[in-house]
Amino acid sequence: MGNPTQDSRHLGWLIGLLQTVGQQAAAYGSFWDTISLGVSGPDMSGKIQATQFSDCIVLSALASSEQSTGLLTTFLDQLCLVACLSGFLLRGGITRGPIYHREGMVYGPAMITAYKIERDIAVYPRIVLDEAVEAEFQHGSLLKEGSEPYGFRRSWRKDFDGRFFLDYMQPFGATEIYPASGRPAWRPNINYFSNYKYVICKGMYDASGDSRVMEKYLWARDYFALISGEYPEIAMPIIGLERDGRLWGYAKDEWPSPG
Repeated sequence: MGNPTQDSRHLGWLIGLLQTVGQQAAAYGSFWDTISLGVSGPDMSGKIQATQFSDCIVLSALASSEQSTGLLTTFLDQLCLVACLSGFLLRGGITRGPIYHREGMVYGPAMITAYKIERDIAVYPRIVLDEAVEAEFQHGSLLKEGSEPYGFRRSWRKDFDGRFFLDYMQPFGATEIYPASGRPAWRPNINYFSNYKYVICKGMYDASGDSRVMEKYLWARDYFALISGEYPEIAMPIIGLERDGRLWGYAKDEWPSPG
C-alpha cells in the first residue's frame, strides 16, 4: 500500500533559514522544537508533516481544498514570527506536486522543485510561491460571505522580480476590504514591528563586512519600510545605512528590545 502523501494532490515546500552557522545552535534547536509541537498539536495533528535536514525544514500537507491553503498560510505566518523571536528570518519555496513524506523520510518531485525555488529564486529572506500555485494560494486568501468575496487577507506580496512571497511582516489579521462591499475597513492592532526591526538591525550590523549577507538584510530593510509605510499609526523609523556603512535610525544601544 502506498502512503497517501504520494499523489499530486499534495503541496510540498522547503524552508531554508537565513542565519549564519555561528548563530544557529540554541536558537535553531528551540525553533525546531516549536515546529514539532505545532504539527503535533490538536489543530494540526496529521495535517502537516515536518522533517529537519541540517538548517532546512521540509513541510508537506494535503492540498485537497481551499481551506487547506489558508490553514498552511497561517501556519507559515506563525513560523516566521517564531523564527523572528528566535533571532533569525526564513526563506523558502512553496510548490504543489507528488511527494513521499513519512516518519522522517521525504523525497519526490515537489521537494526538488521547492528546493530549487528556495536556492535559486527566493535568495532573500522570503518564502516564494511556485508560479504554478500563485492563483490557488491567493484564491485561498479571499474573504467570502457564502460564495461572494468581499475582501482578502494580506497574505501575499508581489516583489520586484514579479514573484509572490509570503507577506509575513503584516500585522496579524491584516485584511483589505473591497469598497463596493459596503463593509467597514478593519485595521489590525497586533504587530511585531519592533521584533523584525531588531533582527534586521542586528543582521545588518553583524554582516557589515559581508556584502553577500548584507544584500539579504538590505532586502529585509526595504520590505520592512514598505510595511511600515502602510501602517503610519504604528510605524517605526526606517532602517538605513550611512555612507560610511554605519547604521542609522537606531544606534546600537537604542535598538528595540525583542519580545
